[in-house]
Amino acid sequence: MAPVTRSQSLYYPACKSAGNIYCGNPKCSNCYDRGTITHTYITEYSELEGYSSGYINPQKLKTGVWTYYNNEHDQFPYKKITYHNGKKYGNTTRYYENSSIVAMIGNYVNDKEEGIWRYYDIEGFIVYSETLKNGFMNGFLTIYHFKSDVVKTVKNFKDDHLDGLWYEYNEQDVLIEERYYSMDIKVGHWKFFDDKGKLMKEIIYHN
Repeated sequence: MAPVTRSQSLYYPACKSAGNIYCGNPKCSNCYDRGTITHTYITEYSELEGYSSGYINPQKLKTGVWTYYNNEHDQFPYKKITYHNGKKYGNTTRYYENSSIVAMIGNYVNDKEEGIWRYYDIEGFIVYSETLKNGFMNGFLTIYHFKSDVVKTVKNFKDDHLDGLWYEYNEQDVLIEERYYSMDIKVGHWKFFDDKGKLMKEIIYHN
């Protein structure tokens, strides 16, 4: 089912185009080109994503920050996504239901997840963060102890595969395990420590 769309012109007393809001001033080059509106504010509905609103350019492609709601009259959105020429490009934020509490912060480049994405519990504690490139995990996945900013696990990935070091820490931030992977295969020296950081066991994996 195609989205149901309605559009409207919005006019503001001062230009806020730097924040992707268009002022309606005919002399503003950010909003108009020789008297022609360059962006239109619309609201649309789809069964998949609910209600969403934001700007489209003359090619009817999404641009700027779009806001998404589960229901038309909800006070709080469940997510915001930044677009450029119809593609996800820039910051994105997800929220816990019916609140302004952030659940996730990430970034897109050309419709693909890029950079560090962070995930939070409803009390605002970070749960984990991951590093992505072209939509794949590339870099560190960092998991935190429950309701704490102390790191519990650090894993390294390459194109969604475990590749490189894996560290485990206790709640006192002491290293208790050190592992190595090469494209999901166990390799090298694996070390296991007690709660005070003393080496207790070592295993060597060969290809």
